[in-house]
Amino acid sequence: MKRIFGKAWATLVIIGIIGFLSTPSLAAGLPASPSNSPANPKITFIKITDGTIVKMVNTTEAPLVLDKQGCRYEPADAAKPVSINNDVKIASDNTEIYNAVIDGDLYIYGNNVMLTALLVKGTVYVVPGSDITMDSCNIDPGNVEILDADDGDATAYDEGLPQDVFADNSGAVGEKTADTDFNVRDAGGSNVLTDKPAVALLESISIDDYNTRYVVANKAWMLPAGWKPKDLVTIRVPYRGRSEAKYLRSEASESLTQLFASAKKDGITLCAISGFRSYELQKSVYNKYTRQLGEKTAEMVSAKAGSSEHQTGLAIDISAKSLKYALGNSFANTREGKWLAKNAAEYGFILRYPKGREAITGYLYEPWHFRYIGRELAIDMTKRGMTLEEYYGIAPKDIGQELIAGITGNSGT
Repeated sequence: MKRIFGKAWATLVIIGIIGFLSTPSLAAGLPASPSNSPANPKITFIKITDGTIVKMVNTTEAPLVLDKQGCRYEPADAAKPVSINNDVKIASDNTEIYNAVIDGDLYIYGNNVMLTALLVKGTVYVVPGSDITMDSCNIDPGNVEILDADDGDATAYDEGLPQDVFADNSGAVGEKTADTDFNVRDAGGSNVLTDKPAVALLESISIDDYNTRYVVANKAWMLPAGWKPKDLVTIRVPYRGRSEAKYLRSEASESLTQLFASAKKDGITLCAISGFRSYELQKSVYNKYTRQLGEKTAEMVSAKAGSSEHQTGLAIDISAKSLKYALGNSFANTREGKWLAKNAAEYGFILRYPKGREAITGYLYEPWHFRYIGRELAIDMTKRGMTLEEYYGIAPKDIGQELIAGITGNSGT
């Protein structure tokens, strides 16, 4: 196959036919591309937020497809580039991706595409007949190939292409010759998109990074014995429970304060019962249930040390005076429980162990146990009626099915 020779840190424009591909069908019809396994086997997602939707893409297993027309994709944290540990496919017209490190290959199927401040470690594949502007990008010399417009395979291409397709910023940039479909020139700081494109924020998330709000803790995903969050703070809401559990991570605590204040305005008085629990405290809690109920039942109503969400500093048990601050299924039928189930997502909390999902979560229904995940994901997850495991695509099959039959009672997860 023919390589297009050139150097890094450049700006290019490829002139072609606008509307080469039909945007609505692009994502479904994309050809397969080589998969790049990350060096780190952790599961990594890219969260895409564009103001109207939130989408999670498991880039450990699949490429990141950018398919929103007229959109600028940029890092959620403006201070650093977003890291994408797989291929990226630009499958929409009038699209820009800005400030990203792409570990895999970059496939450009869309028209009128702008690439800015990218480091592409793999190969850049381009469909002929597309308009592309590329500015301040780091690409290995010669690591650009032409894709066949029909099947997406890289093919040999016109020998007349200039050798300086990618020139460094100190030199001239190659121009399209009369016998090619390709053009490369300096963008000159101009933006090929509309004056005010939609913006989608990209955030790289590792769900087994203990220090993020996205971390998973369950029967299969364990936390280290000696680990605890570095940003624990004392919660500032009404509390009845162990003094050593009166803590949450700072972001979760702030959102909890707002949640309780909003409930108060609606005439609802809530009370926190248990927040952060250390590995040792959770071990004590689990052992107590084991003594009282037996190990088989205890596994459905309490988490073993290392598998409890309370150790993340992101989980909170909530009750009310009407229940004498007890934790039980009847909380779901109280004014407080109903208000919480309806409004918690607005403040970033999800009902972690919903009714009917015991075989997925591994625990019985707990209408009092809420987990902080951030407002965007909490709203989307609640709207979809999904558990955390389902939303992340890591739901085990029937993890608790054998244990839940005939078991009832309260829990201390």
